[in-house]
Amino acid sequence: MQVFTWNIAGENPREDFDIGDLLISKDCETLPDIFVVGLQEMVKLNTKSIMQGKNREKVNLWEKIITRSLCKRDRYVNLG
Repeated sequence: MQVFTWNIAGENPREDFDIGDLLISKDCETLPDIFVVGLQEMVKLNTKSIMQGKNREKVNLWEKIITRSLCKRDRYVNLG
């Protein structure tokens, strides 16, 4: 199992962003069976964003990027 956390500071990723390079080192010989990815500050830290709560579109985008990036290397599924 590999656990990864990242404070994204409310930023939107590029559509083509590949987070796999951060999750998997170049010299990795065997991939873990499970990845746990925690993202902090999904929204900008201002009153309006905090009161509105989750931005579902942004969550979906990050889930898509993480799943796509990992599936380039092996078969993974998102359980989020």
